[in-house]
Amino acid sequence: MGYSFAIQVIDIAHNLWFDGNRAFAMHLEMKPFQESGMEREILFQLYKKTLKTHIEAAFEWQEAEQRDRFDKHYPSAEISILFQQSEYVGYLAVRNKSNHKHIALLLIEPNFQRIGIGRKVMEAFHADAAQSAHVVTLSCFKSNLAALAFYESLGYKALSEETFFVDLQWAN
Repeated sequence: MGYSFAIQVIDIAHNLWFDGNRAFAMHLEMKPFQESGMEREILFQLYKKTLKTHIEAAFEWQEAEQRDRFDKHYPSAEISILFQQSEYVGYLAVRNKSNHKHIALLLIEPNFQRIGIGRKVMEAFHADAAQSAHVVTLSCFKSNLAALAFYESLGYKALSEETFFVDLQWAN
């Protein structure tokens, strides 16, 4: 089942987060998909918005095939919805394996990227994984250089590479 917890962010700068143009208090909340009231179509649209370029470069984007793949590979029970001040900002999909947790997707709406939301979600997720002594893995498109740099900044190390993907593991 998806994760559910509040991520309270206390920033040294008077509890404000700066994205270059604006300052705001950050309060993130994560709810299992089933409890969020969201429609799967909204999730697919963010998947398309954030990954279509990388999927097209690797395999071609066929809308019907991608919808089918999304529905089969990312079941609702694995998805947690992210909210910032009650506004939908993205989602996290996690597969719980017997000996590790695999982050299948971390997708943030473009207008909420690069302001620290993904980092705060991952830090909270890592804290939870460390408490339960779980190894954390993920795969990333090799062409997604921003995501690779983000994961490396969090302490992920490459385990293996394929033609289009890099498999990473969190080195806690």
